[in-house]
Amino acid sequence: MFSAVCREASRRPGRFGHFRRIASALAIAPAVLLAVVACGGGDRGQDSATEPTGGLSLVATTTVLGDITKNVACGAANVETLMLPGQDPHAFELSARQAADLADADLVVANGLGLEQGFLDVLLEVSDTGTPVLFVGEDVNPIAYGEANYHAEEESV
Repeated sequence: MFSAVCREASRRPGRFGHFRRIASALAIAPAVLLAVVACGGGDRGQDSATEPTGGLSLVATTTVLGDITKNVACGAANVETLMLPGQDPHAFELSARQAADLADADLVVANGLGLEQGFLDVLLEVSDTGTPVLFVGEDVNPIAYGEANYHAEEESV
C-alpha cells in the first residue's frame, strides 16, 4: 500500500507532495534506529534514578526530528528536543545546559541542512570529542526550495 502511494506521489507531486515529505522522514528512521542500537546503554556513572529505563540519552535539534526519534526509540531512550514548537531554527541559540546535554548525549540527531548554523560549531565539537552526531540531511534527498512549481504541473495534467 505504502509503495503504491509513493509511486502515485512521484507522478503527481503537487497533489501528493506531503507523502514525499513523510517518505523522507521514514527514510531516516532506520538510520536513527541503527544509531540507537549502536550506541548501547553502557553505565556512564550516573544515578540510576535519573536515567530512563533504556539508559540512553538522545538529543534531537528540531521538533520534527525529536518526534521521529521518540517513535523510533519506542521508549528505550530519553529523547530531549532542543527547539520548541514554532521556534525559528535560524534564530535559535543554545543555552549552557543544552550545550552540556549535547556533550553528554549518547546520540545527537541533527538536521544538518543549515538549520543548526547558530550552533553548528558546538555540534562539530561534541562530535570531535566522541558523541555520535547523526546529520539526517546527509541521508535524505531533500527537495530544494523553489525547485518546481507543482501547482502548474498539476493543472496541466
